[in-house]
Amino acid sequence: MSNQLIESISSSDKFELALSSGGDERNLLLNTGLNRYHVHPVKDMMAFNRGSCTCNVLNPDVAEGVFSLFQKLETGKVSLEQVREGQKDRLRKMLHPPQEGKFDFFFAPSGSDLCYYPILFNKLYQPGKKILSIITCAEEIGTGSVLANRGLFHGEQTQIQAEVIKGSPINDQIEIDLRAYSARDAESKILDHSAEISELIEKYHKEYAIIANFVIGSKSGIEDDIEIIKKHKDKDVMWVLDMCQLRATPDWVNSLLELDCCLMITGSKFYQGPPFSGAMLVPEKYINKIRESTESHGFDSVFSYYDFPPHLSLRESFPKVENIGLLLRWEAAILEMERLSMLEERRINYCITKWNVEIVQRLEKSTYLYLLEDYEKTNKSIISFKVKGKDGKCFSPDQLRQLHKSIATRKFHFPGGASKAIMGQTVEQSNGAFLRLALGSYNIRKLLESGMIFNDDMYLIDILEEEIETMQSQL
Repeated sequence: MSNQLIESISSSDKFELALSSGGDERNLLLNTGLNRYHVHPVKDMMAFNRGSCTCNVLNPDVAEGVFSLFQKLETGKVSLEQVREGQKDRLRKMLHPPQEGKFDFFFAPSGSDLCYYPILFNKLYQPGKKILSIITCAEEIGTGSVLANRGLFHGEQTQIQAEVIKGSPINDQIEIDLRAYSARDAESKILDHSAEISELIEKYHKEYAIIANFVIGSKSGIEDDIEIIKKHKDKDVMWVLDMCQLRATPDWVNSLLELDCCLMITGSKFYQGPPFSGAMLVPEKYINKIRESTESHGFDSVFSYYDFPPHLSLRESFPKVENIGLLLRWEAAILEMERLSMLEERRINYCITKWNVEIVQRLEKSTYLYLLEDYEKTNKSIISFKVKGKDGKCFSPDQLRQLHKSIATRKFHFPGGASKAIMGQTVEQSNGAFLRLALGSYNIRKLLESGMIFNDDMYLIDILEEEIETMQSQL
């Protein structure tokens, strides 16, 4: 893409506003001109990005296509519904499901908003039952998702309502018993709660409508063991798998759909679309149960008419709010998906593995950066690490947030030409916190094009260490 076109796209205030609209407060640009992750989704598109687990910018390779779609929507050449149906077809094509019609897409502004769908579905087909919601990796799916799984507003606004009270119930008549399990123990070792959750299902599956929320890719890349799903296949449990990072192959996605799992995906993590975009792949089993339903149960404050499949009567109970921002963000992700899908899987895996090895080796030599425990058990495209000072004590969450902000808001001179760095934000644990470096789809393609040169990655680690040195000297 030419510099002139980049400048044209970056200077379009209407495009910038559209791209950052239609979500909660996390999407908004603050007085600094950046969002809460210290990133501008358009003007920072040439930044060096290793934060695909948190917040991405507009991908330079797809920017022209997204901007062109925006112009067509503005002039009425295409409608939102036409584009949405086309996006669904393109997603299906890349997933190449074995049987057409086995599932459909339900959209939402973010991964946190997707957590409301299972609650709505269960109220529609099991209205008399109290809900038992089980979640794993509670501290690594985000506070917003924990609130949403309790049926509470996770933000201060929705795509429908400009102002809501965060933490208040969407419908105070919906009873939800939440059981949350931690991702890691006091030493940061990954925990396996399969036995406890199995016991819970055996005990309550007749009394409650059970929603079991598992994770295939937490903030540090943890993947729950899905054998428990096969073990309880005879129980009426709705299995919801958080795959929002979308660091998974089409074969894996299809194998989980075959188990009748509802899959939460986003285009704004691994596929590096601007924040945020969500979709739930819902198996036919559940769609058939709600096909004739019409009650919104209060979720018309969260979802739009256009979020639902056209063949459902249910969508008529929701406001016809056209979320152009969500459509554009998904377009950015799908255009990138289409590019990555042209590469052989072995080349993609080679790149991720090579990057992981190089970064791990560099971190193992660091004075201040320490790999998070059990890092080898997590997805290789995310590397999590703690920071320790000269006194051997780990940096507190506030210190890590200060470090993250300093790196994100300063200007640098990367070997590849970038002047800004983006990395994964702070994740808090019961015993501390950690930061992350994460490789996304666009990053993989650029590394392969460069011949696997990691100079910019090493420079990022160097400036992290320099900034830690500066913070230490100020203590």
